[in-house]
Amino acid sequence: MNYRYHLCIPNKDSVRVQFWNPQFQSPNESSGTLNRDRLNDRIQSMLTDSSQLVGNAIRTVGEALFDCLFDSQLREHFLTYYQQVVLDKQQTLEIILAINETALPELVAYPWEFICLPKRYQQGEIRFATDPKLSFFRTRYNLEDSDRRSLKIEPENRLKIALVVARPIADSQLKNVEYRQVESHLNHLATQHKDIDFLPVINPATPRKVAAQLRDTQPDIFHFIGHGQLGQIAWVTESGEPDWKTASFFSNLFNQHRPKIVLLQACETAQESELEAFSSVAAHLMLQGIAIVIAMQYKISNQTASCFVGDFYDEIIKGHPVDVAVQQARFNLSLDKGYEQKDFATPILYMNSRDGYLFLQAETPDDDIIFKEDELLDILEQMIPVQFKKLCFKLKVPKNLLPSEDKDQTSKAIALLEWATAPGGCGLENINNAVNELLK
Repeated sequence: MNYRYHLCIPNKDSVRVQFWNPQFQSPNESSGTLNRDRLNDRIQSMLTDSSQLVGNAIRTVGEALFDCLFDSQLREHFLTYYQQVVLDKQQTLEIILAINETALPELVAYPWEFICLPKRYQQGEIRFATDPKLSFFRTRYNLEDSDRRSLKIEPENRLKIALVVARPIADSQLKNVEYRQVESHLNHLATQHKDIDFLPVINPATPRKVAAQLRDTQPDIFHFIGHGQLGQIAWVTESGEPDWKTASFFSNLFNQHRPKIVLLQACETAQESELEAFSSVAAHLMLQGIAIVIAMQYKISNQTASCFVGDFYDEIIKGHPVDVAVQQARFNLSLDKGYEQKDFATPILYMNSRDGYLFLQAETPDDDIIFKEDELLDILEQMIPVQFKKLCFKLKVPKNLLPSEDKDQTSKAIALLEWATAPGGCGLENINNAVNELLK
């Protein structure tokens, strides 16, 4: 388990937070107030009319979205956790956003990928969607752990990628669908990596052909390239005409086989209206049980989209988890396009899997970790009472040397370390061994 900071918006008034350290299954919790008044008329105008999102307006919206989620108390809490994890420990921090889509559909539609720490706090530059030491993604509200699918490809299997191209050649306005660059990239990956099986490209993408491929080849990644509009995707008829189908139609195709990842490379695939926010294709697929959905929330050029997906595939082939791959690909867009254009925040990642790894990670040695004294204190402070009692019992700590039960966990942790390092104590080596055994 990684360091995780899970933001949950259950209603129009509050924000709940759970945050994890890798050593423990149980999260710590905090809460704050949802400050929707930060999204004033000016911000709402920019959110409604995306053509205004250029230059300084992008930072203005990003800062307003941050202030909406983080009241003063929660902001200090987040910055402290960020300091500990990212700056002090040099670890990657997952930031996960879950919104009650039934009660708050309009909030689901907001472009949270723009979030950035306001400059007025003078705490440096933090952009949720592109910071290389973060991975930012969305997840379903109240999704049970038992409903999270595994992405793992079994060692004896190859990663099967299906490229589906909807290019209505009979329509002069829609026939410009660039897919050759992506096709070439995937062909190259398949020739360089024996674990990749690049399936025959489906072009034109008629519903019958797509349904047959899903049934017969059962791809792990379903990569669609074509045109989209609000809540609809353009398929193609046999005569080359556009065949507009609803989000529900699209998601129903996956009833016979659910790929691990669906990647929607379309003009407006994930853009949602204020009044019917959860009717987009991406949201339908998430409800359909697709573990990973990657989509675009704004119009994006074919060239830029191709660069993004190329970087994404390169990262997952290296063995990186999907969320890290998307974060790196968005960061690369920011390097190419800067932060004055909205390209870097256009790709959305919905992730409902147990973790983001497609390939089994190499086994790590079973050698115990040797914690320094300050690291041990950090671990002991975050132990739940049952774990701490087990540890003390194992180390045979004299009961009279620990503070009473009504004392805070920090006091107990300090007392335990003072006893362990004092003459007659168990010593750091024994407490290290006991902690390692408890955490396995």
